[in-house]
Amino acid sequence: MTASLLEWGVTAAVLSAAWIGVVLVVRRPVSRWLGAQWAYRLWLLPIVAIAATLVPSQPLRQAFEAGGIAVPLLDTLNASLFELTQSVGPGTRLAAPGSAATGPLAATDGLLLIWLAGLLLLLLPFVLRHFQSSARLLAASRKLSGDELRRLRSNNERLAARPLAALRLLDTTAGPAVAGFMNPVLLLPRDFFTRFDPQQQALILEHEFEHLRRNDLVVLMLARIYRSLFWFNPLAHVAEPCLRLDQESSCDERVLQCRHPSVRRRYGETLLLSAQERFPQPVQAAWSSHSQIRPRLFMLRRHGQTPARRRAGRAVLLASLAFCCVLGALADPQLGGNPQARQALLRQAEFQYRSGDRVSALQVLAQSERLSPAGLPAPGQVLRSRIYIDLGWWEQAYAAINIAIERAEAAGDAPQESWLLARTALQWKLGDLEGAARSLERSMATSLAIPSAASYERTLALFNDLVQDTWEPPAAERTLAKR
Repeated sequence: MTASLLEWGVTAAVLSAAWIGVVLVVRRPVSRWLGAQWAYRLWLLPIVAIAATLVPSQPLRQAFEAGGIAVPLLDTLNASLFELTQSVGPGTRLAAPGSAATGPLAATDGLLLIWLAGLLLLLLPFVLRHFQSSARLLAASRKLSGDELRRLRSNNERLAARPLAALRLLDTTAGPAVAGFMNPVLLLPRDFFTRFDPQQQALILEHEFEHLRRNDLVVLMLARIYRSLFWFNPLAHVAEPCLRLDQESSCDERVLQCRHPSVRRRYGETLLLSAQERFPQPVQAAWSSHSQIRPRLFMLRRHGQTPARRRAGRAVLLASLAFCCVLGALADPQLGGNPQARQALLRQAEFQYRSGDRVSALQVLAQSERLSPAGLPAPGQVLRSRIYIDLGWWEQAYAAINIAIERAEAAGDAPQESWLLARTALQWKLGDLEGAARSLERSMATSLAIPSAASYERTLALFNDLVQDTWEPPAAERTLAKR
């Protein structure tokens, strides 16, 4: 499981980092030509890339092959992912039940612990600061009086139908800001009604309620979670402030859409009036963020979106998302393995087993299994089961031989006699007498040469003889061994 988690983590990290790099490069041209809202929506690409890696790649690849569609980029990508996963955590070493794992698996577990430590060190302080700052600000604020609420509703017709229950007034001049994650609250400065005129108040409230309507706080929390998960990726730390800026610019654009051009000047003046005091970092306070004032003022000089720009932005986003989904679904480190290398490893495992080195044979089989998209082939599963039987690991042997039988049946092939005998004997060994009886009846129904009065001990002996014959060295090797 550790190896699978490592492969998924490497794939998700590489793909999401690549798409973050793409978004960082194109976000400004897209914002300039198509609008800030479409630049903000481009940040969906890294999230979609991660989600697409959870989709099974084999059915989609088979569909592409059936349609004669070839994507050379995928072969290169999968080969690179495979090499990267092999360098981070090469093959898995198996150990006896109850014993400690050693080798590359232990090294992989060490990497997992380092990653988990970085995750906790980055995420836990942020969560604690967020709740502490929110609680402190809520304690230092009060609800708006009825007169203040009536003034807001009377001065702002567009806000008359808005739910204003989340509004609170701070005892400082900082703000506005949004605090709280589960139940967000809009915090206004104490001089909100004196510093801003009614038009500016309406613009500020509409901007903040637009954040709440779009659940932008959830987006920021997901961004922080991504940054904590992939703390080793420098692009994750660069992307978060850019995401916040695109989020604010898209909200500004949304508020100013369909308004008179003169409102843009009033909006810019409102931004400058708000940039006085700073809030603690975990609290979303874009109005008092000095680093975002200049780019947001620059955005106000642009023209609003036109229908043609909206259609172009929609087309660009949909095409990017489709390509991102396909690339993420087909990205699989296991598909980068070389089939010739898998067969060579199987032959090496057979040779080591014949030489009596069972532990090395298991290690080579585990490495071959990681190279195969469909898992270890049936002959490899049978060989693994035989080694488990020699070592007395009955449960592992039963699981391996059962996988071989299920794959043969799924492919429409009849399982070999030795496999069915193995499953029957192993079920008896594990105490599953009913399952062993059913398997024996099925073996007799398929006309296998098993006497009806044969005991389960005789079945196990037959299996031992059959498998021993299966993996017996060729006659030339036996002759050399006798000499």
